[in-house]
Amino acid sequence: MMDFESQLILIYCVCDDCAKTHAYSDNSQCRMSTAEIMTVAIVGALFFYGNFRKTRLVLYRYFPQKILSESRLNRRWHAIDKELWLIVLNLLAEINKQLQIPTSYYAVDSFPFAACQRGRSYCCKLYKGKEFLGYCKSKKLHYYGLKVHLIVNEFGTICAFTLTPASESDIKALENWQIPLPEGSSLLGDKAYTFYELENLLQEQEGITLLPLRKKNLKRQHDPLTKRMIKSTRKIVETAISCVQGLFPKAIVARTSQGFELKLLMFMLAKSCADYIAAVKLS
Repeated sequence: MMDFESQLILIYCVCDDCAKTHAYSDNSQCRMSTAEIMTVAIVGALFFYGNFRKTRLVLYRYFPQKILSESRLNRRWHAIDKELWLIVLNLLAEINKQLQIPTSYYAVDSFPFAACQRGRSYCCKLYKGKEFLGYCKSKKLHYYGLKVHLIVNEFGTICAFTLTPASESDIKALENWQIPLPEGSSLLGDKAYTFYELENLLQEQEGITLLPLRKKNLKRQHDPLTKRMIKSTRKIVETAISCVQGLFPKAIVARTSQGFELKLLMFMLAKSCADYIAAVKLS
């Protein structure tokens, strides 16, 4: 069984490799490197619900002479270029794919990322506008904030995600999304992703087959075997969403929309790191 220190080193190595590969240099006077700051942020999201105060207290034994204050950690964390975070996420996705059996099946779904309850939307400072008013049918939840659209592979590895205002439909988000999937892939979805024109467009231009579940009164019905496969395989994206949401604290506190979205990115990275650690344990 891999102990906490080994998991910490594993996460640090991934962050450090990304920073060095892309020539991300630090000032010589920095007490903590960018890779160390990234490690603290990901470890905090993975083990401590994104709480920097608890994370700092636990990690003090590993950085006794150089650990920054909570305030300084927060400022350094926000100063890191978002592109570097996305590079780490993409690297983890590629590593996880290498450790898994090759697959051409992917699943897409969305879930709410609420800034506040709908009744408090008038005083929300993170976002302004009616387009952020949303409703999640599966949870029967009215909320104010964002909608997260997530693509995972057959094993639950996060391949890509994007954010839209809560009111935007799943199919519109998919239509505007440059889907980063290889040619010959099959993308499985629920009934909300039925759109014949988009299916034709993805097949012709990207070589991606969109396979949503069909309502009984629609055309292009799938054969029983394909329908059964879609129902069973696409559940993995629901499991992945549950894993990501399981890392969330009771309330996500942020002062800016950028900070709010950055915290979501940390939880996505934490989920990818958890998959990587699990794969290393099995190998």
